[in-house]
Parts: sequence; structure tokens; C-alpha cells
Amino acid sequence: MSVRGIRKDIQQALSNDGRVDAGELDRMALRARDGGKVDAAERAELAGLKANGAVDGARLAEHLDALAADAFVPGTVKGNVVQVEGRYAQVATDVPGLTARVGLFDSVLALEGKAVADGRLQVLLEGRTVTVPVRAGETAAQALEKILAQLPQGVSGRVFSGTVDAHVPVRFEGAMARRTEAAAHLALYRPQSLALRPGELPLRVVVTGYGPFPGVDKNPSGELARQLAKAGLQGAKVEYRVLPVTHADVDAFVAEMRANPPDLVLSMGVSSEAQVEPRGQNWKASYPDANGNSVAEGKISEGGGEDLPTGLPQDWMGDALRRSFGTSATVNARTASPDTSAYLCNYLNYRLLESFSRGGGTMAGFVHVTRETTLDEVSVLAGAAVAARLEQRRASPTPVG
Repeated sequence: MSVRGIRKDIQQALSNDGRVDAGELDRMALRARDGGKVDAAERAELAGLKANGAVDGARLAEHLDALAADAFVPGTVKGNVVQVEGRYAQVATDVPGLTARVGLFDSVLALEGKAVADGRLQVLLEGRTVTVPVRAGETAAQALEKILAQLPQGVSGRVFSGTVDAHVPVRFEGAMARRTEAAAHLALYRPQSLALRPGELPLRVVVTGYGPFPGVDKNPSGELARQLAKAGLQGAKVEYRVLPVTHADVDAFVAEMRANPPDLVLSMGVSSEAQVEPRGQNWKASYPDANGNSVAEGKISEGGGEDLPTGLPQDWMGDALRRSFGTSATVNARTASPDTSAYLCNYLNYRLLESFSRGGGTMAGFVHVTRETTLDEVSVLAGAAVAARLEQRRASPTPVG
């Protein structure tokens, strides 16, 4: 889409009573997605609806998270296009009696009718053709259920009643199709990009930044932590701390986390380069802290590992940044040269990684930001970490920290 197109949508939606109802918000988000990749500027326009109280903030946050994380997976039925109606195309399948309806821009894939003879249904999903046999007498719902059994890795789906607009797109909730139904549609999505499942509790997430220290009067990491907690993260309850730049305060914070472990600790500090720190190093230098105190140069932990790998999901974070910002992201989320300053950032990172082992019940790690790093970027990074931690929790409901 475009910023101009989203602004036009917003103006039309607000023209009545200054509010945007849930249905119109859903349609607005889908139109933004259908117009192509939703970039940071377009997401900012949608996010602006929350500022004046025109929308349900929680529902908008779900849409923004799904758009950024690329939750929706397109699929199309192979066959001859019979006609085009608005955003949808009618497609003749190789199964006599079954007609497909596919979205020209989105992930709608619907079937209507009942097979009057045996045939094959072919669906293109993420560059791969899935072929299933359909027997005479089988319904649209039964044919789509067969597609579900052959989805690519990382992709899930649900078969809903009706041809289109019969479920809540952002949550993939609605009336499930009965096997006897002759009109059903398949919604495809990446589960790691979505909100909590029924019955799941939100993650407890603690984000931190630092306060001022010699040479940095206004530390952007502390402000980004505060803003992230205020904006919130899908599937999580977010707390934040702005830590004084002293070893004593870092030790007190880590002790607090050990006493009451959260699901995720994402700590931030300022540097000349923004990156997810790949590891913590067992070394501290004798630099003065914010109070002018110095500590003896040497190991952080006698007998501890020399290098501890981050617990943060760098691949997930890198993929999320790429989808949201392309090459314009200021943060390097892939493997990078680690912080070698041996200052308080590395000290906190190492203490966290020493306290919470990789793959345990608490995911922890450190991100360096710069003054150019935006809240949008930090939100995407943190959202990817939340999604990864949710998947980890689902795979091991009772992890051991």
C-alpha cells in the first residue's frame, strides 16, 4: 500500500463519529497488507490511530505485530481463472464439481461445491505444489482438510466455514467448517507470529536500559526500555527498569531476576553500533562507573566460562527485522563481533547469561542500540524474542531454568 493510501483509509473510517470499529480496523489492516510489504512508515500511520483513542488499542497492537512478523501465508489453487470479482478470482480446479476462490493479494483460499467425480486438487504454498486426491462425493471442507496434512514446515492452517470473511483474520478465530460443508476456506499462517493461544498465560518480560554515565548525559537505551513497556508486546506483560551504571546496581538487578525469574530478560545499552550481542565475555575493565568508582580489572566470574552464548533468538530477530525494514534496519541481529569494551554492558550481559542458561526457563540477552535506533526496531526485535520464547514454552511446558 502506501502512507497516503493508509491515511485515506483512516480519514474515511473516522468520517462518521471519530471512531474505527473492530470490523473496519480488521479490513483496514488487511488492505494495508494486501498492498504489499507494510514498512515502518506505514505501520507508524496505523499506530497513530491509538494516540487519539480512535481504536481498540489491543486489537490494533495485534494487527501491527502480525503485519510486522509476516504471520499471513499466501496460497493459491492451480487452475484456469474463470472470472475476477474485486479482490478475488474464481478458479476452475481439476476436481469436477469444486470451484476455488482465491485472494489476488492476500491468503484467502476457498472452495465451493462437492466433487462429482474423482480428481486432484493442486495448491501452491510458499513455492511448493501440494497435490491431494479428491474422491467423488467429498466436500470442499474435506478437500481442504487434506491440504492441512501437507503444509510446509512452520506453516499452520485452519479450515473455516464460508468462502471469505468468516473468521477474525488477526487471531485466526471463527466457526470451524464441518466436514459436510460445501463452502469453506483455508487460512494459512505462521503460529510463531501470532498471539497467545486459548488458555495460555502471557509471558513475563523484563526490559532494561541504562541511565547516564560519563560521556553520555541522555542514554537512549533507558528511554527505549520505557517506551517499549508503554507500547507493550503481543503475548506478554512487559516491565522495565532503567539501571544506574554501576556494578552494584547490575548485581542487585540480576539477583532480583534470579529470585523471581521472568520468561524473558532483554537488556539494552548504548554503543556506536546497534547489534544483538552474540555472547558475553568473562572480563571486566577498570573503568569508572556512573558514581566515579572503579573495580579491579579481571574476570567477572572466577571459574566461569570465558564466553557465554546469548540466549536470544538471533535468527528469529534477524528475519523479523528483514521483513519489517529490509536493508534499512540500524540493528544487526545476526552474528556480529561481540562487545569488547568490558564495561557495564558486557558485565550485565555476562551476569545474565551466567544466571540463565541457554534453552532454560528464562531467555536472556543483550542488545546495543544507538541514538538512531527506533522504537519500531526494538519492538520488532523484542516481539521476535517473545514469539520464540512462546514456541519454546509450548514445546516444553515445564522448562527447567
